[in-house]
Amino acid sequence: MRFRTQIFVCVSLCVCVGTPLMLAPLGAQYNPPGDLLAGDLLQDEKALRASLDDARWRWGALRLEPWIGLSDVSFVTGAQGTGETADDLTATLGAGVRGYLKTGPNVIWAAHALPEYVWWQDEDDKARLNGRYGVGLFAFTNRLDLEASARRHERQGYFSSELQSLTTTRSDSARLALELALTRRLYLAASGEREQAENREAGDAVFSLLDRKTATARALVGYRSPRGWWIGAGLEESTVDFDDDARDLSNEGQAGLLDAGYEGPRFTLRLRLERRSLEPSGDSDFVPVDLSTGLVETQWDLHRSVRGFLYGRRQLAYSIRPETSNFVSGRYGARLDISLRGRGPALEVAVEAGEDDYEPAAAQALARVDDVTAFGVGLRFELRRALKMRLGLTQTDYDSNVDAFDRDVTAWSAVVEVSALQERFRLGDGEKIW
Repeated sequence: MRFRTQIFVCVSLCVCVGTPLMLAPLGAQYNPPGDLLAGDLLQDEKALRASLDDARWRWGALRLEPWIGLSDVSFVTGAQGTGETADDLTATLGAGVRGYLKTGPNVIWAAHALPEYVWWQDEDDKARLNGRYGVGLFAFTNRLDLEASARRHERQGYFSSELQSLTTTRSDSARLALELALTRRLYLAASGEREQAENREAGDAVFSLLDRKTATARALVGYRSPRGWWIGAGLEESTVDFDDDARDLSNEGQAGLLDAGYEGPRFTLRLRLERRSLEPSGDSDFVPVDLSTGLVETQWDLHRSVRGFLYGRRQLAYSIRPETSNFVSGRYGARLDISLRGRGPALEVAVEAGEDDYEPAAAQALARVDDVTAFGVGLRFELRRALKMRLGLTQTDYDSNVDAFDRDVTAWSAVVEVSALQERFRLGDGEKIW
């Protein structure tokens, strides 16, 4: 009976595995409802050391962690922002390995090679081989934390809230970041990063209109309190160059930065604010902007099995349409995670609202504002001891003051996690990189 159960599990895995919420790849301009964006400047030392210690294969100082998974099994239906209706089924199968090498008590080398195959039921031209690859050096000492890394991230996700259609985007990035302890509580954080974002959709020039290269440098001085809160302020300088075949929205400018937060036993707060001033480069069509962007995210431990999240964010994004240059995407929302004991179901619910405010490229262009409402729901439950399932749904409605841009997008997804294979492979954590 046990052997038959494992055969049933393996067949089920090949049919229906995915993630309840599709994450946007690097270079994309869309975040699903309930998605939290705040993260540390550097790779978290505790998480990296835990990944090294948990690696299954060991040869001396070298540790390897194999991974296999099926993700993004989704049925997508609705207007995709072009006035056409597209209904299709897609899934992604991946297998790879993460590697770790400790060359000193405080130095860890990490690498990953995670190729993935994207399958579509009807749109064969969208099927392709993607993958995530990278190598990084991480050093953690009493006074200095350092990261030097290079990555290629080629994955399918939603292109933009302006054109919420699934496509593959590739991002090549190189990053150098450090955090230096000036005193026991005072620290200096600095980073420099270059990224090239390029759409890989075959034969579709629309998705390639925003291909670009971005260079960013940041420096920030902060203070950490022994009571769990911190605050820092700094500056950022950025340069964005669009490819010759893309729409030219090249720009450059500066931003003032504010980073603050608090971590307590039952409450967490993260605040990031940027005051941006951007100007077009050369003959660019970019319209100058002077605006505030950023995010605020909170986590509340309401009960040992219930967590609540409240968040708001405001981001600058680029437009593919000639009558608009860029748009400010503002969202505020809430998420509730409820986990029951034993084999009982676990529920995730998110609601979100906001607007996309488009900047006209010319004085005679019509001002456009899209009101956005969205929700996402996910349900996790255990079918058998060796088989767990997750079902998900996201729905986004765009109500524009220009009727031609009214649209809605619905995405269904499913996940199967096979615990019988956990001893050999890691399933269900495909978003983790290092």
